[in-house]
Amino acid sequence: MKGTFGTFLGRALIVTAFTVSTIAWTGSEVRASTPHATPGQSTCDIVLNPSVRIVSKTPCVVQIRLGGNARLNLSTGFRWGNPTSTSRAVKVTSISRDSIGVFSAVLHAANVGRATIHDTGTESCKPGVMCPDLAILWTLRIVVTKTI
Repeated sequence: MKGTFGTFLGRALIVTAFTVSTIAWTGSEVRASTPHATPGQSTCDIVLNPSVRIVSKTPCVVQIRLGGNARLNLSTGFRWGNPTSTSRAVKVTSISRDSIGVFSAVLHAANVGRATIHDTGTESCKPGVMCPDLAILWTLRIVVTKTI
């Protein structure tokens, strides 16, 4: 029986710490904070305008009026590649780059339909600073309609 209470208490503390850290991790939301963002910036990395409407934030679904444009501002801290569209409904145009990689692009609603925009980013660290091997896949679903 000796040491039973200590073992029980240790296990209870480990379970509690694990539960709290899991709740904190799942409840946190990664927000885009870019120097290129404007006051109309949404959590889907899209700058809002009269042609654009956020349908859902989790997952990010955006509605764009046919013929309209939406500016995409990618999060800082990552080296972004070129965003690509899976459909002719949305064309990626006007890609802007800086010394790290792509930081913004314009999404043009060319045809009525649906598209998914993909991009990948790897963490960008300062020279001489240890950098984790972190990569993310960024995805945005777009619905192009005649009216909003």
